[in-house]
Amino acid sequence: MNAIEVKDLFKGYRLYPSRKHLLLSAIPFSRKRYNVKWALRKINLIVQPGESVALLGVNGSGKSTLLQALAGIVTPASGDVRRHGRIAALLELGVGFNMELSGRQNISLTGSLWGYPEKELKEKESEIIDFAEIGEYIDQPVKTYSSGMYVRLAFSIAISVNPDILLVDEALSVGDAYFQSKCYKRLSELKKLGVTLIFVSHDIVTVRQVCDRAVLLHKGRLIADGNVDTVSDLYTALIMTGSNPLKPGKGKRKSLADSKKFPVIYGNRKIEITGYSLERSPSKKKELIPIHEKTPFKIHPFKSEEKVYLSIQIRAKEEIRDSVTTEFIIKDIKGNDLLGSSTYFQNRKVRLKDQETKIIRFELKLNLTHGDYFLNLSTHIGDSNFAGSFHVIEKAACFQIADSIRREFGLARGDIRLLA
Repeated sequence: MNAIEVKDLFKGYRLYPSRKHLLLSAIPFSRKRYNVKWALRKINLIVQPGESVALLGVNGSGKSTLLQALAGIVTPASGDVRRHGRIAALLELGVGFNMELSGRQNISLTGSLWGYPEKELKEKESEIIDFAEIGEYIDQPVKTYSSGMYVRLAFSIAISVNPDILLVDEALSVGDAYFQSKCYKRLSELKKLGVTLIFVSHDIVTVRQVCDRAVLLHKGRLIADGNVDTVSDLYTALIMTGSNPLKPGKGKRKSLADSKKFPVIYGNRKIEITGYSLERSPSKKKELIPIHEKTPFKIHPFKSEEKVYLSIQIRAKEEIRDSVTTEFIIKDIKGNDLLGSSTYFQNRKVRLKDQETKIIRFELKLNLTHGDYFLNLSTHIGDSNFAGSFHVIEKAACFQIADSIRREFGLARGDIRLLA
């Protein structure tokens, strides 16, 4: 039996031109003047027991509305939502809390709203209080709590009642670093116990660490569903361009079955990356490898601490008066930035005329341990591509670090020796 089943889900909200029209709508047989803003459009989703699924999307894409529908807080306009198992939901801060009651009293109140027996909540009370670590404030009115104390108590209740399904909506970002670490450790424990997790966050690094699968929403529609790394790359492309990177046509979505093997490319391409090379020698005559969305990325084998020469060819489609930044970033398989640089940080000014081509060369040492890594390339203005990108290529290439003798673990390679 599936943990969650969503079929043809629609949810809309009425938007009235003015308060006057809102009041007139209450009069029987009066003309209704409003527009419907669809927060969710024909969402279909199946989640298996024990899966950890991230809901990704820019603000206003429908993530929180979908999570509220899964929790049973909002009623769909049409469609069906089925949940199998006990649910605990950590949504907006303070949802379900009575501001006048103490934290201890709100444990009983929140648990009862979720349908948990009073006896079970009493048995769990000390465990909840110990995890929250808010001390004497547990007997003070919740209205005196800071936002951090809110999330401590709310999360403690959610994870202590042994749910089958846990819904989390960005609330953990409010907590301090210590409590966040404690929460993520507890989430890992719940995953091992087979708890189904639906997780909403804008923090891609955290999403990759917590979830195995991701769903991407855009303007109320589900446009991608698959491996968390692949969908996270698409989400990054969506942020950069503001448009759907999969370019769906007439309701059909591009398959993600093989997308892990292909680069993700976006940008206005005024300065285009036309090819690259990764070599062991600094020769300028190496043949460049072209990069295409429909061509699987090339895998390059290297050894740890090996010196590598990276060449990136760029071409201008129009004259750019500002200095153009060419950048590379090496990421691990979870999307964490490990190493990178650019012409901007190397204090190299690069200007191109219309149709001019240049090759940018970097020399780097791969102080990385055994494993697989991805190379991302981009062209933009200034120090960051978040202000606007000419051309971004996620997973332009993959390289594998292999060692015959492994004496270290982790991502970075250090000069470590065992002393007597």
